[in-house]
Amino acid sequence: MKWIGNAAMALGALCLATSAQALETHWSGASGLLPDAVDPRWTLVDEGGGSPSFAGGVLTISTPVNSFSARQFYTMRNEGGTTDLDFSGPAPYWLEAEMRFVSGSQTSGWWRAPGHMSFRFASGNLAVLEIRKDLIYVRNGDNSRGAQVVVDTDDAFHTYRLEALGQGTHSIVNVYYDGNLVMSDDALYSASGVASLSFGEGSTLAGGVTQWRRVAHNMAAVAVPATPVPEPGSAGMALLGGLALWGWRRGRRGPRA
Repeated sequence: MKWIGNAAMALGALCLATSAQALETHWSGASGLLPDAVDPRWTLVDEGGGSPSFAGGVLTISTPVNSFSARQFYTMRNEGGTTDLDFSGPAPYWLEAEMRFVSGSQTSGWWRAPGHMSFRFASGNLAVLEIRKDLIYVRNGDNSRGAQVVVDTDDAFHTYRLEALGQGTHSIVNVYYDGNLVMSDDALYSASGVASLSFGEGSTLAGGVTQWRRVAHNMAAVAVPATPVPEPGSAGMALLGGLALWGWRRGRRGPRA
């Protein structure tokens, strides 16, 4: 029957979407929860003398600009025997955030900025997007800047997407601004450290205020369910079987008076 065919198509699309998003994790301030409450693999690093504020679905990260020594950011990292990140999936690898730069400054080492998004592969290769007033740029070394572009960063919330097309040194790093590709550079560079991912204010050479409304990425390790869960295919077949049986019984009874 036609309704069974439509149900099968919808269920198939749902199963495909579930499979395609298996390595993604999403946090939205609209949930009313902080990132580590939505996904406990997020950890807050707070050297700013106070926890981030959270109101109206907006996470505000603030560090002092008089000394620049404190940092405040959320991170996932493979450390101490834990595996929070999984890079076994295919490229591109991406980190996306909806955020607004409010205020801030940096030392003479201007390759650092108050707004920061980054991810580091198990090899140590690192992709970094820095966000300051009306300017965003990628780093191609710990103390050097790669491509840059002038965009509005403090007028409203904007969506930034940092994307690497590979894991090797000098792989292409793309940056999207509100869905538009604005930068492309072979800026994935070698740096020491464990596999990690972070957003917030992650430098002792900068300070300021940024606001974050949504963060997502496709490098999350897949958690093993506590209890067995049917595979999408078998669950779908079971549901379709139940629908077909219901339709057959309904047809045998005929229309009601």
